[in-house]
Amino acid sequence: MVVAEGYSVRVLLDPAPVLTRVMTVGRTLRGDPLPWMQREVAVTQFLTDVGAAVAPPWRDAGPHRANGLEVSLWQWLEPAPCEVSPAVFGVLLRDLHTALLSYNVD
Repeated sequence: MVVAEGYSVRVLLDPAPVLTRVMTVGRTLRGDPLPWMQREVAVTQFLTDVGAAVAPPWRDAGPHRANGLEVSLWQWLEPAPCEVSPAVFGVLLRDLHTALLSYNVD
């Protein structure tokens, strides 16, 4: 099931709780997407490890190349059943930035 489409297509691999991010238009905008996809997975894994509120990478997140396209894998989390208030969203964003202060990688 396609969950979202933009610079990439996100597809839920139902019944597995895995979301794929398949690079599409982003390939044109960024050239080789592998370096920034690798960084995205690394930063998100760090945030997961420190307990930040992020969707964690899958066990073997990649990125991988499949049929000429770059793909990363993520754990599927059910969407929140309610709208998040701006105040709660602000706290979550602040906590995320606080966690990133200890990420010591170029």
